[in-house]
Amino acid sequence: MAYKGDTVRFEVKFLGFDGEELDIAPEEVTFKVYAYPQEELFSVVLDHTYTHLIKDNHFFYDFTIPNEYEGTYSYEFKGLFRNNPFVAREDFEVDFE
Repeated sequence: MAYKGDTVRFEVKFLGFDGEELDIAPEEVTFKVYAYPQEELFSVVLDHTYTHLIKDNHFFYDFTIPNEYEGTYSYEFKGLFRNNPFVAREDFEVDFE
């Protein structure tokens, strides 16, 4: 559960087809937030510096939840690895209290 006006750290570890961690960072990594189920509300391209990268395949984004958000939302990380898209999505709830 997240709260209006709070900053939440969302993280992703990109895994290969075999379930193992990728040994290099994917390209063109984006972070998006959707109103449930598919209305895009926020999008940013992540860089490969310490600003958004924990490890080669492990990214994060610190997202401050706007005060007008309440209910169910989805966040998405997407990147390209050897020209193949890798997508991770998960729902999260926003409440006032």
